[in-house]
Amino acid sequence: MKKITFFITLLLFETSIFAQTIFKSKVVDAESGEGIPYASVFFENQNKGTATNIEGEFVLEIPNFPQNIVISHISYEKKIITIKNTESLTIKLTLSPQMLNEVAISGDSDYAKKLVANAYEKAKKERKNTQYGKVFYRQKTKNGEEYNELQEVFYEAKFSTKGVEAWKISNARYGKVEGTLDDPMFQFTNFSYLGGGFRFFSDGKKLDKKALALPIGKISHEYYEYELKTWIRQGDREIAIISFFPKKGRGYEVGKGELYIDTKNYWIYRVKAIYFLGSEGVNTAKNVKVENQTLTFDVYGKLNQQGNWLIDRYQVETSMDFINAATGTRKNAEIQSTLFFYEYDNTLKSNGFKDLTLKTKDLEKIRKIPYDSVFWKNNPIIKRTPLEEKILKDFESKKLIGNMFDLEK
Repeated sequence: MKKITFFITLLLFETSIFAQTIFKSKVVDAESGEGIPYASVFFENQNKGTATNIEGEFVLEIPNFPQNIVISHISYEKKIITIKNTESLTIKLTLSPQMLNEVAISGDSDYAKKLVANAYEKAKKERKNTQYGKVFYRQKTKNGEEYNELQEVFYEAKFSTKGVEAWKISNARYGKVEGTLDDPMFQFTNFSYLGGGFRFFSDGKKLDKKALALPIGKISHEYYEYELKTWIRQGDREIAIISFFPKKGRGYEVGKGELYIDTKNYWIYRVKAIYFLGSEGVNTAKNVKVENQTLTFDVYGKLNQQGNWLIDRYQVETSMDFINAATGTRKNAEIQSTLFFYEYDNTLKSNGFKDLTLKTKDLEKIRKIPYDSVFWKNNPIIKRTPLEEKILKDFESKKLIGNMFDLEK
């Protein structure tokens, strides 16, 4: 049968580890005992580490003992522990205390709006301080009950307070299951742009046609309302949590969500947004209709010990329903991606990066990378969950994992 692949266009926006010693542990909420997803786990006074997976688990290569590691998350108190051996630990984090600043709330109704404006000016000013690092990216695509696409990439990146601006693939692998006319499968052609193309702010004087309005930017106040929810305190930092939502009369280009902004120096620590896109931006076959499309971004920044602002991670998800006009059948498609900086290294700036744009075509580069099974066996970076391990084994058993060149021989 004729193969069908759907493409989405977004309108916005080696290290080989042949580990001698692997340390495995879990980070949990001190009160509930539940795993904390995507907590940062870095060596103390170093720019290298990992992150917990969605279940709070992590793996880390230890060069020698003892080692101090720093565990942090925007919603929790930072913790430093000493690792003395390979014995697994359950690391408990305490939620950062929340508070309400009654003076700010009662004395200035535009307080939240002013914080957002100051955050924009701060990020715009600091954009010139370009940073470099190593990134791991993982993406899963699900059609109905079947996972039909898996991608993992190591790459080097150039970034600023605006976002990831350029990158260079170091190693990658990709597998997919094709769809048919009777059973279509949703797939990307520029998926890493989805995972890495988000911008923390926009400095445009007007919104481009069919673009999405970011909640922080020069004209964001024309599209959004802002409301202060609460504060959290982390050491000497006071972070405001601000909700944003569309102004009356705005359409799909405006989302809703939360911003985490430092009230003293206006650093942006988190942008969480969801857009309800309907059928916008999706090209399909004539007999297929798209409904209920959503796009969610949850992106994090952080400060290192030198006071430099760094991108921590991106989590991006999109979901939509496909309706076959001929049969009336409906299928939901979901794409989940995680992008995580596991090392920061400004010596990478001479490595010849190319700008990350909407025209970036990752598959063309992935096709040229020979598949190295040993490399992938020894480089988990973010610990795979049981579900991810199952997906990987399913793809390997069907000989669908490798890179595009291998798959299409």
